[in-house]
Amino acid sequence: MKRLVFAVICIFVGANAFADCLTTPWTSDNTNGVYTTQCPKVGVGTTTPSSKLHVFDNTDAISIVQIENSNAGVNAVGVLRAKSNAATVNFESHGSGRTISRFGVTLAGWNEFLGVEGNGMAIGTTPFGGPLILGTNSLARITILTDGKVGIGTATPTATLEVNGTIKATTVLGAAYQDFAEWVPATADLAPGTVVVLNASRTNEVMASINPYDTTVAGVVSAQPGVVLGVEAPSKEMIATTGRVKVHVTAENGAIHVGDLLVTSNKAGMAMRSEPLDLGGAKIHRPGTLIGKALEPLDKGEGEILVLLSMQ
Repeated sequence: MKRLVFAVICIFVGANAFADCLTTPWTSDNTNGVYTTQCPKVGVGTTTPSSKLHVFDNTDAISIVQIENSNAGVNAVGVLRAKSNAATVNFESHGSGRTISRFGVTLAGWNEFLGVEGNGMAIGTTPFGGPLILGTNSLARITILTDGKVGIGTATPTATLEVNGTIKATTVLGAAYQDFAEWVPATADLAPGTVVVLNASRTNEVMASINPYDTTVAGVVSAQPGVVLGVEAPSKEMIATTGRVKVHVTAENGAIHVGDLLVTSNKAGMAMRSEPLDLGGAKIHRPGTLIGKALEPLDKGEGEILVLLSMQ
């Protein structure tokens, strides 16, 4: 610490204090191991400093350069430039009079932390550290918790990515799963693939279907939606209304073929093939009863097939 204090004093005390070193190649302080060359270069542990302050440690151990300011206010500032092997990491603060362009942004009076050469840059916390926080205007904007959850606009994300605000994208969301669902209150716990209808005795609630050709059909319980809206709760289920989803089906109304239209059946939570009505020679499926189109066949019995939901 004594070495650093001496070096910092040598740098900032001014040109007059270095009048003597201008006339000699270098001078030394054997007690503190501080060397000066032509002003204002100072070396700690080296007789040939190449920077304003050059600290060299030949012990092959952890080297710490400490800049301490007794001022605990917002004006206490420390600046450090470190170099290791061929990779250089720069932290620089630019004055308001200097304009610099970086990553497509042109600003004056800003700070940057750059990885120069090497294979990239890693920014993070150790196993003993806390979350990683990125902020602006003295507020946390992005928080990465120690378990990897990322929050934008929230410091307590509960999912892999949680955003408290509006998301605007220029490309289509590429979800691995293919259905669109909502969290909807349910009368009971329902297994994925269950066909649901509206509960006539409750407001905004669904239940397993029990009647054939039910016009109150409301969707299918999804196992893992591509997109899900609403707020999760123990009393709710993810009800898919659009897209491709696995559905419990029965062949009680005949074998199901690819492309057949499906409706509710006599069996709780199951769909069956729709039998159209013959109206003057025109075969019409009952309006308001259709769940979707079968994408897989079921020859007999009961099973689970992929269905393209298109309720109407």
